[in-house]
Amino acid sequence: MVVAPGAGNWGAIWPDLDSALVNIRNFVRDGQQHQALGVLNTTWNDDGESLVDMTWPGLVFGAAAGWQSGESSIDDFKASYDWAFYRNIEDDRTFAGVIENLDRPNSLLASLKLDNASDELFWFDPFSESGAHTAAQALPATHDLRLSAERAAETLQRSRSKAHLHADTLDAMLFAAWRLDTLGMKIQFTSEIGRFYWTLTRIKTTRRASSATSTKLWTSTAGWRPSATPSARPARCTWSAGRARISPTGSTTLLVRYDNLRSELQAKIVAVQAAQRQYWTTKILPPPGQLGFFLEP
Repeated sequence: MVVAPGAGNWGAIWPDLDSALVNIRNFVRDGQQHQALGVLNTTWNDDGESLVDMTWPGLVFGAAAGWQSGESSIDDFKASYDWAFYRNIEDDRTFAGVIENLDRPNSLLASLKLDNASDELFWFDPFSESGAHTAAQALPATHDLRLSAERAAETLQRSRSKAHLHADTLDAMLFAAWRLDTLGMKIQFTSEIGRFYWTLTRIKTTRRASSATSTKLWTSTAGWRPSATPSARPARCTWSAGRARISPTGSTTLLVRYDNLRSELQAKIVAVQAAQRQYWTTKILPPPGQLGFFLEP
C-alpha cells in the first residue's frame, strides 16, 4: 500500500495549501500507522496553467512528513521553510509570509461559499448573467484578496536576493500574485462600472447630478485600460515562470486566452463609452442588460 496525498494545485491560481498540508500530514501519518510502503505526493498540471514551481511547499512538506515518524507539525514546517528551501537566514520568514499571502485568497473566497481562487473563476465572464452573480458573490473578498496578492508581489520583487537556493521558483509565485490581483481587479472594476451605469439610468433629478455620475462612469472606463493594468502582466510574464515546463503549443494556447480577455474587456469599455456619448446627446441609455450589467445594485 502507498498513500497518495496531493499538493492542492488542481485548477487553482495558487495551491490551496490550508487544505493540502493537512491532507498530506494526515495521509502520511495514517499511512505510517498502517505500514504503508511509502508516499506518492501528487501534483495536477493537466490544464497547462498549474506550474510545478507553485507546488514546492506541498512537495517539500510531503517529503518531510514521509521521512519523519509520526504526525508532522505544519507550524514547524512553515517556521523552517525559508531556511530549508531557500537558504534564507534563520528566523527570517520572508518567503513563508509570501506563501501565506498567496494562500489567503483561497480561504477568503471559500468563506463566501466559492470553491477557491480557481482558474475557472479567473476566466469567468462578469458580463454574462451567471457571471454577474458570481462577481457579486466574490466582491466582498476582493479588497483583502488584492491586498494579499499585492503584498506577496511587492515582497517577492523587493526580497529576491534573500533566496540563496531555488530562486528560480520565485517567478511562479510572482505570476500567481499577479493573476490573483488581476482577478480581484476585474471583479472590482466591472462592479464599479455597472454601479455607475445603473445609477445613470435611474437619475431623474438635476442636470448636475447626471453630469457628475456620467463623469464618474467615464473616469472609471478611461482608467480601466487592460493593456496598462496588472491584467496585462500575466500575459507578458507568464512564461518567465513556466516556459521551461510548458510545451510551445500549450503556452501559445494560454497566451491566446489572455489576448482574448484583454480584447473582451477593451470591447466592453468601448461599448460603455459609446453608450455614454449617446446619453450626452439624447439623455437615453441602452438597457443595462444589453451591456452585460444584469444585477441592479
